[in-house]
Amino acid sequence: MILSAHHKRLLTGLLSLPVLLWTLYHGGTPLLVLLLLISGLGQWEFYSMFWPREKTAWKLVGIGAGTLFLLAAGLYQQAVLALSLLFCLFSLIFLFAYSRNPQNSDFRQVQTLFLGCCYLPLLLHPALQLVWPELLLVIAAAFFSDTAAYYAGSFWGKRHVWPVISPKKTWVGSFAGLVASMMACLVIGKVWGHAGVFALLGLGVALNLAAQFGDFFESALKRSRGLKDSGSILPGYGGLLDRIDSLLFVLPVYGLLRLVHPFF
Repeated sequence: MILSAHHKRLLTGLLSLPVLLWTLYHGGTPLLVLLLLISGLGQWEFYSMFWPREKTAWKLVGIGAGTLFLLAAGLYQQAVLALSLLFCLFSLIFLFAYSRNPQNSDFRQVQTLFLGCCYLPLLLHPALQLVWPELLLVIAAAFFSDTAAYYAGSFWGKRHVWPVISPKKTWVGSFAGLVASMMACLVIGKVWGHAGVFALLGLGVALNLAAQFGDFFESALKRSRGLKDSGSILPGYGGLLDRIDSLLFVLPVYGLLRLVHPFF
């Protein structure tokens, strides 16, 4: 039996859901291990966009640095220090490369190496500071934004939001994702949290905007490299980055908003 791309998406989601929910509920070490796995695989996909069949050592250095950053992220000061030291380390790589061969050294290579550590480990970092209902909320906001936008856009979407970046994203899908995010935040917030209705609806709007821009960013990144998918690890979706691009922007936005207004 040959499964369609749609059925592969559903099967992938259903198979991963129990593991995800169990990890969110238990937090601690299981959550850290999951984040390290996601970060490592996502970084490999990111670096492979720029270096498809080359610089394996650089990819491993970036993944190792991202791993160290997440391990240090339990304490804010250590995490910031780790990121600062990574920048210094990668700058030294460029410095010595330039001293050996000024004509062939390119600082953009080091920028790519450093950006790979910022894109995944840095944006995943806020998850380690959240309690499990908050993790459920941010994941639900990103997931329902994507899912509602996908189906509504597929059935009823005509006018595109930003065709030069993402030719399939429509205004109908965008609005459906907005409503879905608001409802997800409202339901989860009222069941486990203590914020008011309007605060939760506003949170849903903010997280949906973050999710959409996260998706647009990864789409632009792929198009700039002439790629359709970031990888092929997830049947029906493509790469891991194709599945979590929205979540990567939602996490830090929620991390900021919870400092302004506590929701749980």
